[in-house]
Amino acid sequence: MIPFADLGHRRQLDRLRDLAREAWSHYGEPASRIRLFRHGFNSTYSVQTDSGERYALRLNVNSVHDLAGIRTELAWVRALAAETDLSVPRPRLTPDGRDHVVLSTPDFGRNVVAVAYHWLPGPDVEDRATAEVMQAMGRAIRTLHEHGAAFQLPEDCAVQTSQEPLIGIPNRLAELPSREILFKVLDRAQTVIDQLAQEPPRLTHFDVHFSNVKWYQGQLTVFDFDDCLMSWPLMDIAQTLYYVRQQDPGPEWEAELWRGYGPGLSYASEDLEALVAGRQLLLLNDLLGSNTHELRAMIPRYLEVTTQRLEHYLSTGKFNPRIARMGD
Repeated sequence: MIPFADLGHRRQLDRLRDLAREAWSHYGEPASRIRLFRHGFNSTYSVQTDSGERYALRLNVNSVHDLAGIRTELAWVRALAAETDLSVPRPRLTPDGRDHVVLSTPDFGRNVVAVAYHWLPGPDVEDRATAEVMQAMGRAIRTLHEHGAAFQLPEDCAVQTSQEPLIGIPNRLAELPSREILFKVLDRAQTVIDQLAQEPPRLTHFDVHFSNVKWYQGQLTVFDFDDCLMSWPLMDIAQTLYYVRQQDPGPEWEAELWRGYGPGLSYASEDLEALVAGRQLLLLNDLLGSNTHELRAMIPRYLEVTTQRLEHYLSTGKFNPRIARMGD
């Protein structure tokens, strides 16, 4: 059998479709339609049941979380729903009460975990951001930070701590032509994290961006907790700012996000900039390890864009992702 990573886009989707059907068979309800919704880092399917219900079925294709990490995600989502006013998705259970399914497949050299959530109404925020939405995102991140600081992981849960910019993922940057620039930024981000580590970490979402929040009838919903890990508030919010700054009114939206988040987070501006730039390195490193055909095809251009952005950051002290874009 040809390894999954060596397959073309269409053949990868064929194999994943079969895997999605196998995953849904464990949920004990016939599906009238299982259709690919989003294929990238992981793969999410829209499942329409014969009874008219709709679910989001996620296959953890590239996720670095092991089973204990996925249990952490699910446990935190349930706790947030019960203990805060934050809107989050509801996990769908199998008939025997499981909130995840473990699939054995030769494609990845490991088991693949699938989780299903009740479908969330409304569109992703994406290009629909407004000042109201940005303030709501800031409040949501504040809620996540406060709850994550007090949340006690159940015994069968565990998740890594982001003690370095690449969050424990093997460093794949050393052989790249622009490695000198990349490692200079990596060192800056690491220095900031070492300073943050003088305080205890907390559970954080680590991926609150416009495609992971929905705005519906005046309410924000945060979803896709697959990247949750132990971190610090400044490092977590830097992950969000990386995406906020890509919007054309970036500075305005950033100010609204902070307004919603509220006071109390003390930091040096140069530390925040180093952490936002560190997100660029994390995404590049993830991309280099992806087995998804479409993502791997992006690597040459993504490396070029990354280098331009980080050169600009090193010369100005400010990380501005709008100075180089993937579509340019």
